[in-house]
Amino acid sequence: WIKFMNIWELDDAGERISIIVPVYNEEAYLEECIQSLLDQSYKNIEVILIDDGSTDCSARICQSFCEQDIRVKSYFQKNSGQNAARKKGISKATGNWVLFVDADDFVACDYCLHLVEAQQSSGADIVMGKSQKYLDGKFGAVSGSLVGLYSGYEAVRHFIDRDFFSFDMPSGMLPILFKKTVIGDALHAIDLRIT
Repeated sequence: WIKFMNIWELDDAGERISIIVPVYNEEAYLEECIQSLLDQSYKNIEVILIDDGSTDCSARICQSFCEQDIRVKSYFQKNSGQNAARKKGISKATGNWVLFVDADDFVACDYCLHLVEAQQSSGADIVMGKSQKYLDGKFGAVSGSLVGLYSGYEAVRHFIDRDFFSFDMPSGMLPILFKKTVIGDALHAIDLRIT
């Protein structure tokens, strides 16, 4: 089946969020991941799938979603790792805001909306949320997160403090909403020879 999107469905009042999904042999989880992104209550999104040299049916799944929804774009690269996939995703992103979602994750339907509301009320360039483990059909522990608004010296101090890990920062790139210019500059500086 093919789902045609009307242009008015994409015309949210807010700024576009580019959701980048590095994909490597995730056929078991990929459909659920992508569908959870398309089901967002915040509609002004694009989903950028970066197939990092998958050898399973992931490429076919990515293409199928591209045919169903104009907000989905898929790109292939030879296997180069997650950071290379994220860099490529940033280069293809048209939104001013970026989210990274792993291909074996799924998100709640108000995921983007809550992050956007937090950004709008704070004016922050980076907004961190919480995640919850889900395994074998059961929800597990909820991650912690820094609470509050940090800027300038105070923000840097939290990142270099000897007790950095006691702040319970989310691991990886989820769930964090980044201003595209901020994360783009940071990813640009990563040496891809380091895995």
